[in-house]
Amino acid sequence: MGSTEFDVTQLGCPVQIPLTRANVLAFIHTVCNILPCHGTPLNDKSSGNVSPNTSYTVEIWANSTDENSTNNYVRSKKNCIRLLAAKCSSNFRAAPRCHTCLNLSKYLTKAHSPTSNITKEAVQPRKPDIDSLSLKHPELADNIKLLSLLQSQISNSSVAITQRRYDTQVISLCLQIMTRSRHAYQDLKEASGLILPSIRLLTMYKNIVEQDPGIQEKALLWMKCEADRLDIPDFGHGGGIILDEMAIQKDLIFEKKGGFQKLIGFVNISPEHVATDILMKGKSQQTLAEHVQQLIFLGDSGFRWPFAHYPCSHMDAYDTYTIFWEAVCKLQRYGFWVHYCCMDGGSQNRSFMKMHFLQNPRIERFLSTHILDPMRTLAWIMDIKHGFKKIRNGVLVSYNGVQSIKKLALDDKLILWSHWKAAYNWDVNENPMRMHYKLKV
Repeated sequence: MGSTEFDVTQLGCPVQIPLTRANVLAFIHTVCNILPCHGTPLNDKSSGNVSPNTSYTVEIWANSTDENSTNNYVRSKKNCIRLLAAKCSSNFRAAPRCHTCLNLSKYLTKAHSPTSNITKEAVQPRKPDIDSLSLKHPELADNIKLLSLLQSQISNSSVAITQRRYDTQVISLCLQIMTRSRHAYQDLKEASGLILPSIRLLTMYKNIVEQDPGIQEKALLWMKCEADRLDIPDFGHGGGIILDEMAIQKDLIFEKKGGFQKLIGFVNISPEHVATDILMKGKSQQTLAEHVQQLIFLGDSGFRWPFAHYPCSHMDAYDTYTIFWEAVCKLQRYGFWVHYCCMDGGSQNRSFMKMHFLQNPRIERFLSTHILDPMRTLAWIMDIKHGFKKIRNGVLVSYNGVQSIKKLALDDKLILWSHWKAAYNWDVNENPMRMHYKLKV
């Protein structure tokens, strides 16, 4: 056991037993319940604090919970039986040591003292209870995060930096502040005098799930666990996917992981996109990403979760088609079903939507057949905010003149910027109290 030979006859096991199934099972059960003697632990890790004696030895054991620390144990050289009986009491099983090593405490002396050389453990302050804190501070009774923060300040004020522990509520509160502004969190940590987790620790919590491009199984599992934790009702597992494309700055980032370095910042959509790009261009080349397509699940109960992103230079309709139905399929595997898609009214998104219709989407009321379940329909929604934005931009460039790029029209009647300007001048000159107070020039 542990590269050390033990004599099991000391525990009453016979040297020879009849080779029967019952005896073999009984012998294996007995050996499995045997514990090795660990010796008497030393509170001080330095063996120099132990009074010299030739009847025992000091052993250094690695700490099972902290690989950077060790524990020292004192063991009898001659009389330690090295093994504990299978039927020993629970006290000995909690701290396995034989009676001989247990009696070695008389050889241990306190440091710089002729009588004892073991430093007593510092009495740790009792961790305050949330209920007691809420009674002392009734104004914070409804804010569990601030109560947890107060509790952590009391419990961590008298311990070393390496021994500080933080509640999940405190980690969540600090993460919310740090994600808004890293510099603000650092200033709060330094100027307020509060004992808060370091930015490095919060980054480890923040990156517990790898944010790689595409749909990650860990992210979907996290999404499902969070929905179960929040007790989302059954109808809340149904919802839609929001397609949101945002512009980013071209940049390359080196990421080191597992001793390897990789470049981040290139277009990374799907294998189908790579194959199509090679067929169209006749060569394979890497392109820096200018946009990011984000996929967000919005449940009918308000549960909102971004679960995938794709770096791209521009998202074509066929790329959106591939990643959208892949997302619908994987969401359905984790118990989320999609019955609508919301996106802006860009040309690529309109082409993507028209791929699901045999005729004009208006005729079919923007309802198409669900590919994964032909008995269901899928609704297509254009973001109304983006529609208003396009109308506004169209009005700004719609005017009479040679340089006018396009002109808005309704029932063959032009809608020009000069009409809005004339309405503003009429409102200012004719009405003592303005009627169209939102009109500005």
